[in-house]
Parts: sequence; structure tokens; C-alpha cells
Amino acid sequence: MLKVFIDESGNLGSQGRYFAIGAFCTSDGKRVRNIIKRHCAAHNVPEFKNRNTTFLIRQNIAHKLKQVTDHTIGYVCVDKTKIQSLQLRSDHNLLFNYTFSYLMKEIIATEGGQDINILVDNRNQKVMSTNSLGDYLRIKAYAEWGFTHDLQVHYCDSKTDRLVQVADFVAGSVLERYKNRKKHIYNMLKPEYAVRFPNAQFGA
Repeated sequence: MLKVFIDESGNLGSQGRYFAIGAFCTSDGKRVRNIIKRHCAAHNVPEFKNRNTTFLIRQNIAHKLKQVTDHTIGYVCVDKTKIQSLQLRSDHNLLFNYTFSYLMKEIIATEGGQDINILVDNRNQKVMSTNSLGDYLRIKAYAEWGFTHDLQVHYCDSKTDRLVQVADFVAGSVLERYKNRKKHIYNMLKPEYAVRFPNAQFGA
């Protein structure tokens, strides 16, 4: 089974231009869990949060992640200023689900020969209905993407799930790359899946 841990950075409202959803995909993830667990123990913090760490710490974590090969990293970054649909801009739940589906389509195209379990931070304010994301993705996967395995969405507490914390790190690094044009950590992570939405107008 492939597990896809996701978290976000930024917001889908009027504040800021970009919004990012980071994904950490793995069938195991034990080695990465241990990396984050050791980091938290060494720095006496309960949770690894991207926004609360120094550049040197983020660089060190990114380096360690790329030394482990049992996972892939992906993201979708949304340029909110280029979304033409008023309905899509005003419905944050729909916008989250719709843009995230572009990333999941890429992941399924490469790693979709197995059941998939998507794990979302339960503090995620963008997904107002705990059923809507799973229902939306299953419709897209079965009706449009040719996916034939089981796909489930579950919610977990990022305070206790180290791999959701890694997804937060990915999302924060992506937002930093597009918002502030700081690419160092992003380039170290080398995401396998990179979706910019809307693609034709993104960043222009």
C-alpha cells in the first residue's frame, strides 16, 4: 500500500499570492520517521514544524531525506491571482480538492498499481468536510484516471505523525521557493512531482 501524507502552507483566502500542498509518499517510511524522531529528541521539541526551524536545520533535514530512497516527494502550488473562476476562488473546500487532484493524478500515473491511503492533518482548515476529499478523488480516479485499486482518505494529528510533519516541511519549502524566491531547500528536496496551477498563467 502506498501512503500519501499531505499538509499545506499558506492559505486559500485573500492573504498572499501562493498556496502549497506538500506530499510525502511511501510504502514504509520507517527510516524517515526515525530521522524526524531523532531531530525532535535532540532539540527537545514535540513536533517538527517548518516555520519554527532555522535554515541550517531545514538544510540538514533535506539532506537526510534525500539520502533515503524509499519515498517520493510532490506538491501542487496554486497561484491564486490567476484563478479566473469566481466560484472556485470563493469555495476553499472545492479549490483544495480540485487542485490537489492534479497532484494525485500524477502520483497515481506513476505509483498507482496498489492501494492508496491518503493521510491529512486533521487541523487542515481547508477541508471542511471529512468525506468530500475522499469522495472527490475516488470519482476522479475511477472514472477518469483508470485507477483500479482502493483509495481512502484518513485524518491524523500532525503532532504525533512524523510523516505529516515531513509533508508540512515540503509544503513550506515549496511556498518559500515561489513566494520569496528562495530555492535552496527546494532544490535539495528535488520533488518528483511538481504541479503548478493554473499551469499556463502560473507566476506570470
